[in-house]
Amino acid sequence: MPVPADDDNLLRGEDWQILKEVCGDDPMFFELQSRLLDVEREFRGMSRRAGIYEALEDRFKACQFETEKEALEAMQAVDELRKGADKSNERSLAIVQKSLFEEADEVEL
Repeated sequence: MPVPADDDNLLRGEDWQILKEVCGDDPMFFELQSRLLDVEREFRGMSRRAGIYEALEDRFKACQFETEKEALEAMQAVDELRKGADKSNERSLAIVQKSLFEEADEVEL
């Protein structure tokens, strides 16, 4: 007969051991699983679990990078992509506007 988990903990000792085995040598994956289980514990028993998706997303984001340096590099790369996209959009908009004005000039003549 399985032993029920304590109220404050979803997993028993042997469950944690199994989780460690499943995660293997990946401490970040184990940390993510642990944090996701914390979210479940926080929202367990609520009749309305509003905010659970946001909490899960926050945990995913928190475990996405191993170091602060890695997170900073990723954010800088995203920023550079955005700047490049903005410049490309500005050029495209200028080309479209120019062609529209050229067409309008031709119609007036």
